[in-house]
Amino acid sequence: MLLGAVAVDDKLQDGVAECIAKLAQVGLKIWLLTGDKKETVVNIGLFRHDMKQFHLSLSRDTESKNQLKAMTDDILNQIEASYQVTVNEKTKDDPFALVVDGKALEIALGNDCDIFD
Repeated sequence: MLLGAVAVDDKLQDGVAECIAKLAQVGLKIWLLTGDKKETVVNIGLFRHDMKQFHLSLSRDTESKNQLKAMTDDILNQIEASYQVTVNEKTKDDPFALVVDGKALEIALGNDCDIFD
């Protein structure tokens, strides 16, 4: 098992996209964490064209209510829908990417949320 971590400074360094593409070709799972907007991750081109993209984010309506139960249910529903696509017999071998915004990540990893239990 290969486990690694790479830090990229403020801009996308030369060759990073190509390196990530090569790692993905051999079956490594790639995690990218950025403090920027989720659109930045999509726009810098680290996703392959054949990847199905799932975006995990709170709806404006749910976020405006600011109720943990509603936000947790929203995230759980999105995760379940994405999961169903990835295990579908027709699409289970297709590459995919999960883009999670900061608020959704905060809810998913919160102590009061049982998403990962």
